[in-house]
Amino acid sequence: TGAILRLVGRWTGLYPSDPMMACKVDMLLELETDLMLPVLLTVQDPRRHGLPADLPCGSGSEAAARRSALAMPGAPLSRRLLQLEEALRRLGFGTSDSDPWAAGTPSPSIADCALVPRLRYLTSGELL
Repeated sequence: TGAILRLVGRWTGLYPSDPMMACKVDMLLELETDLMLPVLLTVQDPRRHGLPADLPCGSGSEAAARRSALAMPGAPLSRRLLQLEEALRRLGFGTSDSDPWAAGTPSPSIADCALVPRLRYLTSGELL
């Protein structure tokens, strides 16, 4: 969970002590959660999230069709990816080689630890 990630981040120096930088890291963690929720609802048992048990999930063709629909223009996943891209742009990510960390921190943060595996998963081809 985010709470555990923040705790480990504080212990390891991956969570900023500066409140403004911590706010940027937290914003990206929340965006990562929002990004993955629609996908998780097609992978995990829907009852885990208080939804009806008959929603298609897992590896079946109906679940794969639901996942494909998420990535269509204007669909939840594509909208959230655009929101993430805009947030990263506002934070200065990718604007120069001297600022490679997602939250604009001087070194990696827990935001990078959360976003990198999620984005790799989304581009891995495992979902479709």
